[in-house]
Amino acid sequence: MRKNRFQKFVFFCAACLLLAVGYCFALPDDLPKAQGTGPSVLVLAGGRPWVGNGFASMLSKSGCSVTGLSSVWLDGFGGASIKSFLTDLEEPTPKDGITPAFADLSRYKLVVITGMPEQKLELLYTPERIAALRQYVEAGGSLLLGNNTPQSLAELLPVIPGEFQKGHRKCKAKRPASSFFSSLPVEWKLPSPYRAVQLLPEARVLAPILGEDGIEKGILLAEKTIGQGKVIYFNDEWAYRKGVVQLCSWAYGGALMISTAAEALGMPLDAKSAIYHLTPPPERRRHDALRLKISPPELSLEEYPDAAKVSGREIAFGGDMRMAVDDTGSIAVHYPGLLAPLIKNLAPPTFTFSEGLVAIDDPSSEAVTVEQKGKAASVRWQLDSITTEGPLATLLYKGNEGNELAWHFKAGKLMLDGREFIGIAEAITMQKSNLLLESMNITFRVALPGAGRRVRRFACYNPPRGYREFDLSGERPVEVRYGGFFGDGQPFSWLVSEQGIFSDFVEKPCCISAHQKVGKGAADVENRLVVRFGHLKAPMSGEFIWHMYSSGAERGNNDWMAMYQFQRENLRRSVGLAAMAPEPLAAHQNTCNEEEIAASLAAA
Repeated sequence: MRKNRFQKFVFFCAACLLLAVGYCFALPDDLPKAQGTGPSVLVLAGGRPWVGNGFASMLSKSGCSVTGLSSVWLDGFGGASIKSFLTDLEEPTPKDGITPAFADLSRYKLVVITGMPEQKLELLYTPERIAALRQYVEAGGSLLLGNNTPQSLAELLPVIPGEFQKGHRKCKAKRPASSFFSSLPVEWKLPSPYRAVQLLPEARVLAPILGEDGIEKGILLAEKTIGQGKVIYFNDEWAYRKGVVQLCSWAYGGALMISTAAEALGMPLDAKSAIYHLTPPPERRRHDALRLKISPPELSLEEYPDAAKVSGREIAFGGDMRMAVDDTGSIAVHYPGLLAPLIKNLAPPTFTFSEGLVAIDDPSSEAVTVEQKGKAASVRWQLDSITTEGPLATLLYKGNEGNELAWHFKAGKLMLDGREFIGIAEAITMQKSNLLLESMNITFRVALPGAGRRVRRFACYNPPRGYREFDLSGERPVEVRYGGFFGDGQPFSWLVSEQGIFSDFVEKPCCISAHQKVGKGAADVENRLVVRFGHLKAPMSGEFIWHMYSSGAERGNNDWMAMYQFQRENLRRSVGLAAMAPEPLAAHQNTCNEEEIAASLAAA
């Protein structure tokens, strides 16, 4: 009995000790998970979250284990909104990752602080945190600071910072002699404004700034030893500013930051991992004579002229397209050459209604201080009849509270550079409703086989940003958000498999976004389209939305790029805009002359 009591007492004491340790030291959940392997680096990077996250990711790929604190983790000191979309109504509350990170800086070989405004840094650098940084450096840590560093950190800096200088575009930076910077050019044009600085006696210059005459007129990088560690002053910031030319957009900008981090750590990192390398050109061959035939690609959308035919609840269109309507009013769409319907459970749209416009009572004519959300309407639609007029078929529905809906369908084909797509287009007319229409959801399932099934998507704002491919094979649950077709970069959806390609797009520009997701082990892909109207009274009509399919595997990137080109031409043509002449590309390779660069900027 006494032995059991003793064991319980020991267990209780151990539990209390673990609890105390959890309170005294930061728990893993207090900081984001480190990326990469190698020496531990802590990054505090302000600006929009994708800027800080991108910087941490870039550094981790060079051979570091990086704990990245973007503005989401900077307790309000990041200097930029942390909304996923700047149009979101509410600003999320930032987390405090600074306090747990500073609680034990000895975990890191290097601390990088960049991208935060000077005013925010003045608030961040409390006397306690400055003392923690000094103790960290004296004990052997390395610290990399930018030119927004305030005077409160003067005791740690290798220079005395002055005012920002004008005319930086006439200046060049000279590559440091250290081998850590060997991936950089010998000299490069200064991409950003720099401060006039005075070098302290105990510090040394790593990279000078040269004027037009080649004479040193400033310092880009300076280093100072404190105790067993060092501080490097970088006369720039990893931050997106106004203007085309800046550190973040320079071809070697990332390599410069990685090389500087390597200098601070005293060990090599893979700076070349941040440099975009063009593929080598093909081998040159000499020919006595050449004949070249250029055939412009056919990019055309054509509606089938065949009259739609109704037989019971089945509708036949031109191109052998067929639809079958079930007892609930949902539709299955059959495409030629496929044994089973490709589109399943295409349900009548779900509408969101608005109670009315928001009254603006704020002194600012642009500010809306009263939030008012639309209400999703659970309209119980009942199929009333099916009518046809030439190639157009219309399903008429009646709903509760006097709502009446006409759902129009037509069929057509799309030619993309030698590849044929066929499909149907749908559009709605809300004939009667007592409320203002705000938006609608269109949902259905796409029965594209799972083998090789994936999505190609390019997004400017919807994370993850940029070009991405998503595996929708069903091995794991995945959801893809395209964002707005006309605000996020890609005005169409693109779902492919070994069997074929499925794509949604609109006939004319409108406010529409797409979502596609698959559950683990799911055979079909769930497809959802959201169309926003604003505040419209019935009767009102929406634009036609096409659901196109082409059998056979993709032809490399050509089909996806051909769809982009078609959308660019067709959408401009649909609203009466002339085709845009291509502009020269002003890129970091400086392959354009001054006139071409001016033309490109003027077009932008």
